[in-house]
Amino acid sequence: MTNNDEDTSRQAESLWRSDDWADLRWAREHSTPQQIARHLLDPQWRNRDYNALDELVEMTHDADLSSLSEDDLETLAASSLPELRQSVIRYKDTPARLLEDMARTESNTRLLQMLVESGRLSQNTIDLCCWNQTDSRLAASMLPKASDHLLVRLSGRDWWPSRKNAVESGRLDRARLSEMIEKENHPDVVSALIGTGEFDMDGEAKAIRRVITSPDLLTAYTNPMGRRYNLDRPGREVVRQAARTMLEHAPIG
Repeated sequence: MTNNDEDTSRQAESLWRSDDWADLRWAREHSTPQQIARHLLDPQWRNRDYNALDELVEMTHDADLSSLSEDDLETLAASSLPELRQSVIRYKDTPARLLEDMARTESNTRLLQMLVESGRLSQNTIDLCCWNQTDSRLAASMLPKASDHLLVRLSGRDWWPSRKNAVESGRLDRARLSEMIEKENHPDVVSALIGTGEFDMDGEAKAIRRVITSPDLLTAYTNPMGRRYNLDRPGREVVRQAARTMLEHAPIG
């Protein structure tokens, strides 16, 4: 290493704790991938502003995690920062055991999806990630990897997007779909059930009638995080909208 290289390395080290994001960028751009990986372990990142965290994201892409020990990877996996946990999931040589441990406690919706897509989890752990997913769009994208047993469980869950996703997966058998349409009272789920084409017009009409006369239609629905979404429309308009929703996917003829 030349004197200039040594000076640059010392200057970079002195800037890692700077409050100026431009200093952090300079330090990142003048450090080796191995040095960057070591600085991912700095406890300072927990209390930094958004600009610093933007640089942290860039660091996770530039870092050479192969230079870290398994204990170091466990430290990153236990971080409160999703940026650092994501780097562990993305690293191809992270031990499967560590990914399994992460999946049991992860709540970040995007990281749950990444864990499932890693292809390195057991089926039971994949099912756990799918069950814990609270973003309905991401949940739907994860279901191709879920077990049939989990799909049946999701089809009976209180959270209606889970029931809808289970129906739209196309993997529930006719018996389970028939059980659902006999008691389902959410218009979006009934719409999905009608869209399967498995039921005659009498069965569809019975389900629609039950939904539009349900007291729940005029109050609220609840998501798994406990928030409530009120339907702030006159009652008659809510009924019309619910009926339209269910009829959208009704087979013609």
